Amino acid sequence: MRFDAVVFSMTNAVFLFFAYFPLHYLSNRIYQKVLGLIFVISNSLFLILNFVDIAYFPYVQKRMQRDVFQFMDGKHGNEFFDLLPGFFVQFWYLFLIFFVMVWLIWKANNSIQTIRILVRPVLINYLKSIVFFIALLLLLVIGVRGGLQYRPIDIINASEMTEVKNIPVILNSPFTMIKSFSRDKIGFQPPDSLKFTNNSLGIINPSEKSSFRKYNIVIIIVEGLSKKYVGYFSGNKATPFFDSLMRESLVFTNAFANAKSSMEGIPAILASIPSWMDDPFIYSFYSGNQITSIANILKPKGYTSAFFHGGKNGTMGFDSFCKLAGIDNYYGRTEYGDERDFDGNWGIWDEPFMQFAVRKMSESQKPFVSSIFTINTHHPFTIPEKYSKQFKQEGHPLMTTIRYTDHAMQRFFEAAAKTDWYKNTIFVITADHTALDIVGEENNALDDYRIPIIFFSPDGKLKKVDESVASQIDILPTLMSLFNYPEPYFSFGKSLVDRSEYRYSINYKSGIYQLIDSEYMYQFNGQKCVGFFNWKQDTLLRNDLKTDKNKHDRFKNELVKQLGFFTYCVEKNKMSVN
Repeated sequence: MRFDAVVFSMTNAVFLFFAYFPLHYLSNRIYQKVLGLIFVISNSLFLILNFVDIAYFPYVQKRMQRDVFQFMDGKHGNEFFDLLPGFFVQFWYLFLIFFVMVWLIWKANNSIQTIRILVRPVLINYLKSIVFFIALLLLLVIGVRGGLQYRPIDIINASEMTEVKNIPVILNSPFTMIKSFSRDKIGFQPPDSLKFTNNSLGIINPSEKSSFRKYNIVIIIVEGLSKKYVGYFSGNKATPFFDSLMRESLVFTNAFANAKSSMEGIPAILASIPSWMDDPFIYSFYSGNQITSIANILKPKGYTSAFFHGGKNGTMGFDSFCKLAGIDNYYGRTEYGDERDFDGNWGIWDEPFMQFAVRKMSESQKPFVSSIFTINTHHPFTIPEKYSKQFKQEGHPLMTTIRYTDHAMQRFFEAAAKTDWYKNTIFVITADHTALDIVGEENNALDDYRIPIIFFSPDGKLKKVDESVASQIDILPTLMSLFNYPEPYFSFGKSLVDRSEYRYSINYKSGIYQLIDSEYMYQFNGQKCVGFFNWKQDTLLRNDLKTDKNKHDRFKNELVKQLGFFTYCVEKNKMSVN
């Protein structure tokens, strides 16, 4: 109720101020009509945010924040407007309920305005109105602050009132939207006792002087591929080809995405940039920083680079990020050039576009590093009509699109195997983030981020199951280790083939940081521990150990050090060796 009171007070502050200002002309009919419009419009605008989140929340698992507007400015693609008609069709009932509620607000306002109590304009009545007005202002101030505490309540305070998994239930979408606009550029500010003067903590030096191996690199990023939807892990039959490939690969069974959106997953995979702040790096204040990426590390060694994404050019700022990351070529829907393969929603169907990628890689100068980002395992979950019988829908349509993308991947590898570059290539297959939950089982805070991360080499040299924790930001340094890269470089991640490293993953969502290692999960709100679980033994995270301060102090120290270092490097533009 405190969080709701904040939004109620902010939403209606202008209306209440002018409705109860102590002057007798407020009874004027035109003035009252204008006030009524203010009342209806302001409440309707904030009400619609909650309605939008009913549809949006299952995909991102957090209440809406300011980053949602970055889909609507036209600078980062026009998919929002193109897909809007489809949203109207799918979620028609939400629009209907919303307009019914707006109509009820309007009717209630009209009913109130029919009640007219005339008060004589004498001094005593003015004094009463002034006292009431001052009391109202004080209540509004208390309401906007969310109580009488020292500081106004913020998103972070929700973690003090419930378990982390229930935070979105306590919050409301207008509150998170308003508060996200007032947040610092980076949510975490390190304590004064933690000061960095250089970026040496992120500089990785080669451990040995073995000769540099010039493998090609192909990174396949599958849209929204949660670990639990991969047959290798779950036993389902949706990914038969991927399962067969994993049996010949280096597989990390405890791999985690950095965040819940593609805009955050792509920089993490290609440039080892974690998502530990409210804005995606691509759209953030720091998007002009000099960064370290797989492409610009390998360019001095003669590598060419390309990013393949079948979506519309400009989607989510990926083309701009490619330029920042030093990627030579961006191939999107425009470069594909055949609208007959347009899926009607996001871009080119995965199968033909991945065949296009094989052809372009074969034409490119060797060695190369290429990334392919699929699109079809995404709402509205459609597949080409010609496969409707082969991949009949069973259960949620997401699973049908996963089967189709698995087929597209098989066709890609069949085509790649016939090329002259295939045998000298290391393939990385992962996901940008997890998908929505369709299975219905009880999930925990780890499941929101569990994805596959595998490394495949056609020569069979990478074949192992590794249960240690892996993260998207670890992909870049792992590849550099596999290549015996001879120069120092910068990374927030760690090599997954270096057994001496302490392995963990850090995630951030709605003001909560999560550090996950091989045994424990530590949850931190920027000030104190809000959850501590032994996830190995307590798989559903029901036994909170946060009262055992001695046990989780080392997790806090490690987390604060990493977050502080991240803040320093991003704010000082020190995300590279140079």
